[in-house]
Amino acid sequence: MSYQQHKGYQYETGKHECHRERWRSRLDDCSLDHLLGKKLDGELVFPPPIFIRLPDLYADDADFNVFGNTSIEVFARTGNSGSARSADYDVTVVVTVTGNGIPPQVVSLTARAPGLAVGARQFTAMGYVTVPDRMYDYDLSTVIHVDTANQMNGGEVRELDETNNTFNDGTCRVFGKNPDTSVTGCR
Repeated sequence: MSYQQHKGYQYETGKHECHRERWRSRLDDCSLDHLLGKKLDGELVFPPPIFIRLPDLYADDADFNVFGNTSIEVFARTGNSGSARSADYDVTVVVTVTGNGIPPQVVSLTARAPGLAVGARQFTAMGYVTVPDRMYDYDLSTVIHVDTANQMNGGEVRELDETNNTFNDGTCRVFGKNPDTSVTGCR
């Protein structure tokens, strides 16, 4: 085996390839002895890994209180599956109301939720949406966004996983006088 110099750094040619430059190293069947160009005596000790404890907020359910009139109260369930308590955070629920030939009505509701302990879940009262009347069936399609403040920078709460902050709860139906039960009723 022979050693060659390249820009002040040493690498080995032959059976083992150890190439080291200022900004990277290439190791192919290489040992530290080969990489450093000298015999090492002793042991290499790595520090223990550092574990960062962070919350991980998510949403997993939307609930509704359907009153006898046209007002429907909306709730969002959120949780923390991380390894640390979360700070307070914003929850946004986007509800799209469709049915009976009306143009879709999109309502966005935002509320502040208190911080959550590890493993905890909670419902947050979001506000109200209305349907035009109770004569006909109307469908509510719901999407929940957790930790919505400043989403361009990953949200207000630093989390383990910023990619699981949106939940599509699907569609439920507010029944009128002659209900079509092919869609689950809002609960």
